[in-house]
This record gives sequence, structure tokens and C-alpha cells, in this order.
Amino acid sequence: MPSTCLLILALPDEYKKPATFSDVPSTPVLVLDEIRDGETNRGLLARIVGNERFEGVNKKIGSRELFFVWLLFRSNHTLDIAGERITVVTEAEASQELLKWSSDGYLQFSGKDRERPAYRVQKMWGEFVRQIEKEKNLKNLFTAAHKDRNGQRLYGICLRSNEKQIAVTSIPALFQKATA
Repeated sequence: MPSTCLLILALPDEYKKPATFSDVPSTPVLVLDEIRDGETNRGLLARIVGNERFEGVNKKIGSRELFFVWLLFRSNHTLDIAGERITVVTEAEASQELLKWSSDGYLQFSGKDRERPAYRVQKMWGEFVRQIEKEKNLKNLFTAAHKDRNGQRLYGICLRSNEKQIAVTSIPALFQKATA
């Protein structure tokens, strides 16, 4: 006799979608932006700025954090979990992007990791979440607890597509500033 497994995900209230369409934010609640305070922060390339329920967030991020934030803020793929919509990227998409970032010189990895980019993405994800959650308002915002219909791991942010925005004009320019 086949068994059934039910997964229930309880998202914190602040990540849940508005009750009505009129409550949908007209401006993004999180923005990926350039660092504009004039500080020269070696290794810090961009920042995440919050609005509305994330008011006060101004988290400066390095290359690993930028990699995942860029992927998830750029993605329009969504998944509905327990009535909530989250934005996701597949492990395959993240692995392909990691190889591209490596060939562009933004992230470096070699040896066995180079032969197994999905494994490298998994390792980087854990450290990314630890770093990003140092900002208390970003705790539990990122998840890797879900899989697609083919069993592939999904990396996600508990925001809808219209709740995030990329204000960075050029990833190469961010890395040029960091080395200048």
C-alpha cells in the first residue's frame, strides 16, 4: 500500500503574501544595490537595502553572497508552498552560473570542486545562509528545503518576483571597483 507524505512549511508572518491584491507592495521590499556610502570595503561588493517590512536592512555583501542574491533576485521561477509563493533557482541553474562566474573570474574554485559544481554550490549555500542571517531581519528568508518535480534541489528566497529589484547596473563593474 503506497504511503503519502505531507510537507507543511510555516513561514514567518512577515514573509507571507498580502491578503488582497491591493496590499501588494508598489515598490520592492528588498533591493540589490551598489555600496554608496563611500567606504572602501575590501571584499564587499554590493548591499541589500530593505523597504517596508525590511526597513533598516542595509547589508553589505561579498562575492559569495552576491552570487546567490543575484541568482535569486534575477529569477522569475516561483514555487507555491503552503499557499505562499517563493522565488527559486534549480541546482543545475546555480551550477551553470557558478561555472560562468568562475570563467569570468568573479569566483574561484578548482580541483574536485570544479568537476562537481553542484557540490560546490551546496557548500557555498550553507556559508551564504550563515553570513546573510547575521542580519536579523533576513533570518529564514532563504531556503534550500525544496525540490522540483524531478527531485532536483531548489534554492529559494521567500519573496515574490515583484518584491525584489536589482539596482546594480553591472556585475563586472562591481568587481572592477573591488580591485581598484
